[in-house]
Amino acid sequence: MKIAIVLSTLGAVVRAVSGSERAAVGLAQELTERGHEVWITNLLNRSVDWGEEFDILHCVNAGGPKGPYLGAIQTAKLLGIPTLTSTIYWPVAEQYREMAFYHNWDERKRAEQESVLPEWEKQTQLLFLESDMLLPNAELEMRAVEELVEKSRGLLTKYGGIPPYTVIPNAVDFESEIDPVLEGKVELPPELEEKLSERFVLCVGRIETRKNQIRLVEAMTRLWEEGEPAQLVLVGRVTPAYVENINWATLPILLHGEAEPSRVLELMRRCTVYAQPSLLETPGLATMEAAALGKPFVSGRNATEEEYFGDYAYYCDPTSDESIAKALKEALASPVTMNKEQSDHIRNNYSYKRAVDLLEEAYRAVIEIKSRGGE
Repeated sequence: MKIAIVLSTLGAVVRAVSGSERAAVGLAQELTERGHEVWITNLLNRSVDWGEEFDILHCVNAGGPKGPYLGAIQTAKLLGIPTLTSTIYWPVAEQYREMAFYHNWDERKRAEQESVLPEWEKQTQLLFLESDMLLPNAELEMRAVEELVEKSRGLLTKYGGIPPYTVIPNAVDFESEIDPVLEGKVELPPELEEKLSERFVLCVGRIETRKNQIRLVEAMTRLWEEGEPAQLVLVGRVTPAYVENINWATLPILLHGEAEPSRVLELMRRCTVYAQPSLLETPGLATMEAAALGKPFVSGRNATEEEYFGDYAYYCDPTSDESIAKALKEALASPVTMNKEQSDHIRNNYSYKRAVDLLEEAYRAVIEIKSRGGE
C-alpha cells in the first residue's frame, strides 16, 4: 500500500521528541519494514504530494490546528482515497481551569480562552466526522470522542452518525529504543553524571500546566520535609510563566532541557521512580516507556491509564499534591528496581508490531468499505 501519514504540529517530526510525532514515525517505520510505501507530511510545512496516488490517508491528530487536516481530507475524498484518523483526544476543560489559575488569567484572558475552546471543539468534531474510520488508542478514549461529537446534534445528523472505529493502542519501540537501554548500551554525558544523585525521581515532558510539575514539586517537598533524600529530575522545555514562582535554587531539583530519546530512556533506567502525575495523558508515551523498562511509576488516574497499566502503576489524583506525595512515597518504598512482569506486559500488548497488525487490518477494512461504495 501507499500510505500518506499527515500531522498538523508545531513539533519536530524529524528527530521527534514529542509523543504524537514519535508515534507517527514509529508506525511509519514498522509499516515500511512490512513493504508499504509511507510518506509523512507535517501539513503546517508542506502539502501532501497527491501525485503519488495514495491508497490511504492517515491523519494523526497532533496538537496543531485542525484546519489543515480538513483540507487534506477533502482532497482525499475527491480522489477516492479513504481517510483514517488517530483521534488522540481527551477533554481539556480541567487543563484550562488549571492554566487560568497558574497563569493568573484576568477576566479578558479568561473570556478570550473561553471563546477559543468551542471553535477548537467544533474543528475536532469535523475532523472526526469527516473521517471514514477512527483509530482511538483505547475504548475509554472512544467514549470521550463520542461524548464530544454528540454535543453537536446538528453535525451528527448531517453526517449520519459517528464513523466506525478500531482501537490501535499506543506503542513502545522495544527493538530500537528499550532493549538497547536494558542491555546497558547507552551512556550519559559526564557533565550530567556529575549532577545526578544515586536516588532520584524522574519526570519527562514540557514543563507546563498539563504536565503538572508544580504539584509534583509540592508533593516532593512534603517528602523532603520528612527526610526523603531523593533528587527530582525534570526533563523538558520550560514554560517560564508556569514555573516563575518556584525557587529552584533552594530545592534538590535538576532541570534538563529537551533531550533525545536514548538519553531520556537511560535516565528512566537509572531512576528510582518515574513520576507522571499529569492532568491529561492518554496515556503518555514517556510513562509507557518507564513501564516498559520495569520501573516503579506514579501516574494520574484521569484518562486511559488504568486501561493500559492495570495494577502496575502507583495511581494518584493529579489535582492533589497530598495524593501525589502518597503515591510517590509508596513507589519509593518499593524493593523492586526492575519489574520484569510489568515490562513483559508492555512488550506483549503495546509493541509497534501489535499496533501495526491491527492498523493493517483497519486499512484493509476501510479500503473494502470504500470499494463497496460505503461512506
